[in-house]
Amino acid sequence: MATPKLIQRSSELLANMYDEESALFSYSTRLVKNTYVNDFSNSNSSLRYTINVLAGIQRVRKYELPWDSDSLLERFMQRNALRVCNAGDLGLLLLVLSEAHHDLSTKHAFEIKSRTDDPNWMRKLNLQEISWLLSGTVAYARAVQLDSARDLAARLYGYLRKEFFPGSYLLPRHDRSTIRGRFSSFGALVYYLMAVHAYGDAFGDPAALDSFRATAQRVISLQGPRGEWPWFIDAKVGRVLDWYQVYSVHQDAMAMLFLLPAFDLGSATAERSIELSYRWLFGANELQEPLITGEPFFICRSIRRNESKERQRRYLRSLALTASRRNARTAARPALTINKECRSYHIGWILYVWALRTDFREFTELRLLTEGTK
Repeated sequence: MATPKLIQRSSELLANMYDEESALFSYSTRLVKNTYVNDFSNSNSSLRYTINVLAGIQRVRKYELPWDSDSLLERFMQRNALRVCNAGDLGLLLLVLSEAHHDLSTKHAFEIKSRTDDPNWMRKLNLQEISWLLSGTVAYARAVQLDSARDLAARLYGYLRKEFFPGSYLLPRHDRSTIRGRFSSFGALVYYLMAVHAYGDAFGDPAALDSFRATAQRVISLQGPRGEWPWFIDAKVGRVLDWYQVYSVHQDAMAMLFLLPAFDLGSATAERSIELSYRWLFGANELQEPLITGEPFFICRSIRRNESKERQRRYLRSLALTASRRNARTAARPALTINKECRSYHIGWILYVWALRTDFREFTELRLLTEGTK
């Protein structure tokens, strides 16, 4: 089977992001004089990003690519498995191990079950963490076909729905805290939808799939006119609180974790949303500049505000907009800039979501690259 250009070029980029000694993919990569320069200084992020990348590499087995996914996973486990402590990372690693039918998947499933038996541990989880735990346990239940695995997935799904999506909210919340809790990130909403769809699909649960459809449609309604996805959202009322940063990984990969399943389920709006989303990357964005280049292949991380103390300013803006019940506005072009780095997990998610697709070929064959970006 011919390898789509997107998969081929993404795989080549990842090969330049890998450090064999540590068995990790980079935290950040930049282009300096057309040479890839990697940064591994944030070891915790490199650990998480590598799990992401391994999930993607497993999905491209059918193509003739220079990856030995089993060896990569073994080396990672030997060098780094004991360092995986975050709840979400444990869940995503269980997904990787389960999809690889690895012997250690049962051990990791048991560890997750032991931790979920502790109410104090469960109360500390945020939306992304519980969603990754659910995705991992669903993948494990699919692989082993045991009632105990299905029961664990059902318990996590019930907890996720009850504690993170109260009836007074239009979208799932970040956590149960009073103020920060109602502010969800786009990424966390994506992982929630990914997990709910996986659960409904794996166990033929029509209620879960109906919930997925309804929530996916609410998130689609938040997409900007150029296809951009907002970063910060008031989950209680479904209002955009801050658009920036607008991340490339959201546009071409993470949004597809729910848009492609929604499209496959017959969503009337998903196809247009998908096309707007990835076309943003090629210059149909606020700056009218492409964030993707072909020679050498590279995808810049985001369009962001050109300001300091970004997180603190975002939070203050969000509080003000919540109090005034107003939606955020996009920033003027002079106030924006391109963040010219790339994170390895971004490319890993590209492999994960696009490896099994044969549609949307204008993206998977990179037909939108212009002469200036080839």
